[in-house]
Amino acid sequence: MHRARGVAAVGFALSALTGAVADAQPAPPAAPAIDDSNTETARRYFEAGVAAMQRQDWAEAVNGFENSERLRRTASVSLNLGIARHRLGRLLEARAALNDFLANATPAQHAQHDAEVGRLVSEIGRRLGRIRLTELRPTSSTVTVDGQPAVLNDARELTVNPGEHRLRAEADGFVTREETIPVAEGATRPVALVLVPVAAVVPPARPAEPSTAPAATSGSLVTRWWFWTGIAVVAAGVTVGVVAATRPDTVTVTVPGSTTGRILQGIQGGGLSW
Repeated sequence: MHRARGVAAVGFALSALTGAVADAQPAPPAAPAIDDSNTETARRYFEAGVAAMQRQDWAEAVNGFENSERLRRTASVSLNLGIARHRLGRLLEARAALNDFLANATPAQHAQHDAEVGRLVSEIGRRLGRIRLTELRPTSSTVTVDGQPAVLNDARELTVNPGEHRLRAEADGFVTREETIPVAEGATRPVALVLVPVAAVVPPARPAEPSTAPAATSGSLVTRWWFWTGIAVVAAGVTVGVVAATRPDTVTVTVPGSTTGRILQGIQGGGLSW
């Protein structure tokens, strides 16, 4: 909608609300009393929303009109709220507000705005996306879209704003499934939600089996004398360490496997040296 149209709608709505407030008379005994303080506060929020619309600050306009609507619901508030939400791309909420206008407008408001409101509602219907649930298992699953319960029509479709949406399905005994899907303007996105049983994903715990190492036999590799001798020879050939003298005598030891032929000699009472 062009700004000129928006401002024109705003001007009418503002005058309509002002007139409604000005014409308010003391209620007859059978009718509930009017809270004048709420009415005046609602009018101030409404005027703030109108000012924001004239600046084309649509988010602030929505804030003002929503605050006004919480205190007093009127056709003029619904009309302007629908226009502001439409500008923000909040199409579903815009359509709801415009339908509220059509349900509550006066004959004069219908005559002036029905054609424009009808055009907007038709445009919104063409732009809205849809999520079609092609399969749901188990059928008892709880499905939410963007954190809200999914209310499907007879075709198992849910109408959504264009953009990304977060789907979540859960059921007792099944692994919860959650994913984000994009929905284009005017498009229908098919989705199958098939949950996997928890038992199929997490197998039951198995008791640990005690380890039974085979007993060494007389003919095994580790019991053969030459196996252990070979280890000793290799270790002695690779590592040159300190040999503790078991006797005070000088001991001469040839290092097995040595390629240098070096001799390790014990020195009586003085340890060992090269």
